[in-house]
Formats: sequence, structure tokens, C-alpha cells
Amino acid sequence: PAICGAVRAPAVAGPPEDASKKRKRAAKKFKAKNPTSIYVSSLPPSVDSDEALCAIFEPCGVIKTDPATGAKKAKIYRDAEGMPKGDGVVTFLRKESVELALSLRDGYTVPSAEMTGPIRVRQAKFEAK
Repeated sequence: PAICGAVRAPAVAGPPEDASKKRKRAAKKFKAKNPTSIYVSSLPPSVDSDEALCAIFEPCGVIKTDPATGAKKAKIYRDAEGMPKGDGVVTFLRKESVELALSLRDGYTVPSAEMTGPIRVRQAKFEAK
């Protein structure tokens, strides 16, 4: 039970934390929250939409959807002119899907008209800016 009229002692402030420690702590927290994302590189020009990227990785597991838009969480990175850069990110619902994507799709050659090399897949590492 609370005591009426009780005065709480002011919080004692510790030494100021330097900015680099704050950034590192924030980056660790951010990384820990995203173990279900993969980074894909060396994509052929035919993979030019988020939907095309989804099609490659749907056999590996359920791709997360954005609750606000209902769109799948797969993104092709684009340059300033809006052209695909050949890399992107896919976020799965379960972390087991990441392991499956790494084993099934790293080194996979996307069937396309262009003669391109295999794609590279690795777990995404997000860092706070």
C-alpha cells in the first residue's frame, strides 16, 4: 500500500553514456529482432519486381506480410533511376525458413533468358545508422 505524502528520492544520474555505446546497443537490439531476414545478391535482370523475388523464395517458407498493406515483405533494391540493382531482402515468418533458403537457394541459378551466374543468399545483418 502506498503511503500518502511520501516523497520519492530523486533518481541518481550515472555518468553520461557515450554515443558509440548507445549505437552499438541499439544495433544489437535491432539485429536480435530480425533473425528471419535474408539478403540476396547477384540477382539477374529478369528478377525486377518484389513479386519475382517472392516467387524464388516461396518454396523455402512463408514470407511475412506487412499488416498495414498486406504486401509480402520482399524488396528489390533500386538505383536512383529506379532500375533494379541486383540485390534485395526477404523476410520469412519463421527462422527455420532462413536456414532452408540458405541451403536451397545460395548458389541457385535463376532460370531466365540471360545467362547469369548463381545468386548469393546470406542472413541479413541490419545496422542502425
